[in-house]
Amino acid sequence: ATKAAALNRLNNFVEKNLSEYSKLRNFDFGPENRINISGLSPYITHGVINEKEILLRDGRSFIPDKVIIKGDEVLIIDFKTGVKKDDHVKKIQEYADIYSLMGYRNIKTKLIYIKNYIVDEQ
Repeated sequence: ATKAAALNRLNNFVEKNLSEYSKLRNFDFGPENRINISGLSPYITHGVINEKEILLRDGRSFIPDKVIIKGDEVLIIDFKTGVKKDDHVKKIQEYADIYSLMGYRNIKTKLIYIKNYIVDEQ
C-alpha cells in the first residue's frame, strides 16, 4: 500500500468511475464487477480519519485534523490552539469543498478552539 499505488488507483477511479460512485457506492455487484467502488480501502482508515493527507490531482495536498464519515455524512473537525481567525474558516471550507468533489453532499464542519473550548459549527 504505497502512496504511488494509491494515487494510481485514485486517478484511475476518478477518470473512469467517479460519476457513478455516489449513486452506487452502497451496492456490491461481486468481485468481478466492482466499478462502483474506489478500491482505496487498503490505503485509508474506515470511519474516523485522523490527520491523513488528501492529494489532489494538481499536486496540492491537505491534512484535516479529523474526518468522520458515517454513510453519506461527513464531519470535518479542525482543532486550533489560538484565537479565532477568518482563515481558519476558509481552510476548513476548502476541506469541505474537497469532500464535495469526492461526491459527498452532507458535509458539516467544526472548528474547535482548544484553549477556551470554543466550537464553531457550520
